[in-house]
Amino acid sequence: TSNGERSCHYATLCHPGTLSILHLPSSPEAIDPTTGMIFVAGHYPSILAYDRRTFPKLANVIHSGARLSNLASIPHPLFYPRSGSTSPSVDVQTLIACGDYKGKGSLELYPVQHCEATLTCSTNGAHKNRVSASRSRLLSVTPHGTRLVFSDCEGGLKWVERDGHSLVRRWNINAYTTPVSTTADLPGQSNMFVTSNIGSDRNDVARKVVTVGDPANENGELALWTGERIGILAFRPKPRFDCEREEEKTEEEREGELYGRRMRRALERQADEVRFVAGLGLRV
Repeated sequence: TSNGERSCHYATLCHPGTLSILHLPSSPEAIDPTTGMIFVAGHYPSILAYDRRTFPKLANVIHSGARLSNLASIPHPLFYPRSGSTSPSVDVQTLIACGDYKGKGSLELYPVQHCEATLTCSTNGAHKNRVSASRSRLLSVTPHGTRLVFSDCEGGLKWVERDGHSLVRRWNINAYTTPVSTTADLPGQSNMFVTSNIGSDRNDVARKVVTVGDPANENGELALWTGERIGILAFRPKPRFDCEREEEKTEEEREGELYGRRMRRALERQADEVRFVAGLGLRV
């Protein structure tokens, strides 16, 4: 604002279903929020790019063909150019996108070049993995050290190199078994969330994955959001939270927590039945 007058700048999106927005600065060291580019993606076949200097004018459209769910970036090019092949005035970064293409997971990487007077972001030099990324839609992606980690609709997490193809490790948040059973009559859960879906066939998925702390630390922790719960995934020899502390509780406390879990399970089943009946067009 200036001289007490309000200034409002916005861009009208012609397609509904926007799921992700990312502000990419003009360089990794840039701190001025009025420079760089804004990328927008969602349930439409292209990534919309806006230059902050000319916003809300659309600066570029990057055709993907996939339905994208998340955007991220790394302050490095995919492949470092040979000496003398790129001008020092050009700063190359990488835009990362994930989603699904024809029902399968799609991981896409686009080079972004920022020059002194112009900026360029196109599909030239882009890399797309639509074969081995996942059998289902990708939900979130983030850099993790020198690698990329992404989640899918089956609860899986995959770490790949920056080429988007070379698999480093994989893990599923529903394939974790607690080392100690939390109750006498309920077995250890196959889920990273100790109080999640006991006795239920429903599986959790990581709808959002973000790095905790320095993204350059490949052994750093990851925060996972399922839509209802938040968990921390870390690489450590022992769990951060010791399940054996449950034994220190009194018998009355354990019975109260067991009753609470059973009530929660009953309410979840009742809610599932209500949604099922509502899907049949019946009134409850």
